[in-house]
Amino acid sequence: MKKRILLIITIFTGTMGLSASPLVPFTLGAAFPNYEHSYMLVGTGIHVPLENNIELSLTGAFGIRTETADTGDVDADFLIPINAGVNFLFPVKTKLTFVTGAGLNTQMEFTDDFTLHIGPYIRGGIRYRVHKNMQLTMELQQDLVFGPPKWINTTTQVCAGIVCNFD
Repeated sequence: MKKRILLIITIFTGTMGLSASPLVPFTLGAAFPNYEHSYMLVGTGIHVPLENNIELSLTGAFGIRTETADTGDVDADFLIPINAGVNFLFPVKTKLTFVTGAGLNTQMEFTDDFTLHIGPYIRGGIRYRVHKNMQLTMELQQDLVFGPPKWINTTTQVCAGIVCNFD
């Protein structure tokens, strides 16, 4: 576990040297694994500009869902999706930008059993600049992930939030 955390910190720290102005998203949303139940998501990450209108995207989220048992106890399940991919930006006006992206998604789901799913994702969204260092964002992401017990799984994520530039 310590090695995984160290690897994630190394990746995030290493990407900061690629650009003078990384963007940091903060999001709140929902995930729907296999459309069987929903998780509330809180996420963050880093978007590192690579070239004109292309950015490296490394994001992660923490999801929770609760269910009340017949005994009255509340049981919690957790979802941790981690994304690594590339976003393509399509500025329409000075304040409005359309975003599309693709990459690799890893999902760890902690229910009565632990499941690990890995696979590709596609993403689409919009960003609206409200300040020179802040944009409002709305994104929709579709994952096709593979792993037991069903082996072919889909997840839809819908998130809204802000993207900050700390320049």
